[in-house]
Amino acid sequence: KQWYQRRVAITAGRASYMREGTNTQRQTYTQGRGVLETDDEVYLARLEQNYAAITADKGLHESFLYYDMCRYRESNAGLFHADQKIANDRLLIVGKYRKMYPSAKRTRQNPGGAQRGFECPEERDYFPYWAPTLQGPYDPEYQRTPWIDAAYLTNDRRKCGEINRNTFNTNGKYRCVLNRARDYATSITEEGCTAEGGTWVLFESYLEVLENIQTAEECGEVAARNAVNTVVWKPLRSDSQVNKCIVQAPAPVCTKAPTTRANHLGNAESKPLYSSWFNLNLPHFPSGE
Repeated sequence: KQWYQRRVAITAGRASYMREGTNTQRQTYTQGRGVLETDDEVYLARLEQNYAAITADKGLHESFLYYDMCRYRESNAGLFHADQKIANDRLLIVGKYRKMYPSAKRTRQNPGGAQRGFECPEERDYFPYWAPTLQGPYDPEYQRTPWIDAAYLTNDRRKCGEINRNTFNTNGKYRCVLNRARDYATSITEEGCTAEGGTWVLFESYLEVLENIQTAEECGEVAARNAVNTVVWKPLRSDSQVNKCIVQAPAPVCTKAPTTRANHLGNAESKPLYSSWFNLNLPHFPSGE
C-alpha cells in the first residue's frame, strides 16, 4: 500500500497535478526517436509537445517524465519471467557501445509494453523497487517519489526486514545521470552507467525539505523536537555538496495481511463488516505547510 504526495505546481502547462478524469482514455504520450534523440533541442521540443498534449479531462497520477524515464530505463534482467518472452524495444548506442534491451515498461505481467496512464509497469509490478522515482515537474536537484510507501501487508512477516532495508522512504536509491538535457539514462547498474558515459548518483527521498533551515545545528534542533519523522542534514543527491534539512518519510508498516481468497481484494475473514482494511496514520510535516 502506498499513499500519494504531490504539491500542486502549475509548471510546464497542465503536466504536474493529480486529478481524476471525466474521459476514460489515457493521456497522450509521444515517445523519443531512440538513438536519434541525443540532441538537447530535439528532446526539449518533445517535452513541450507532450506537455501540450496533456488534457484536463483525463486522469493524471504520475507525470509524463515519470513514464518517459521508465521507457528509457532497461528492464531488470534478474526478474522471473516464467514463460513470457520479453522482447527488446530499445536500442542504446554510445560510441562503439551498442545494446538492444527491453525497457522497464515490459514485464512478465505486461510483456507487450501496454501503456496505462503514465505509470511505470515494472515499478508497479515489483516492490520494493530498485530505482529512485521522481515527482513531476522534474527538478534535477530534488529527486522525489509521488508514491510514498505506507504499508506492506503479508502472510510472511519474515519479509519485513527486507522491506525496511529497501524502502525508498528511508533508504537512498541510485540511478544513472547523464550530463545533458535528458539526464535520465538506460542503465540500472554502475558498470552499465559508466559504459553509457553517465554518473552513478545516490538520491534521497523525502517528505519535505525545510528550506528555511540553513545550518546543521538548526536542523539538529528540528530533529530533536520531532519524535515522528527522521530529520537529517545531508545532500539530496550524492553528486551535490549542498546540505539540506531533509524530512524523511517514516518506514512503512509491515504487518499480517487479512485472510482472503487468493488474489482477492474484497471481503476478508475479519471484522468490522468482514472487509479488508488498513488504518493509515497520515505523516507529520514539520513545516506545517
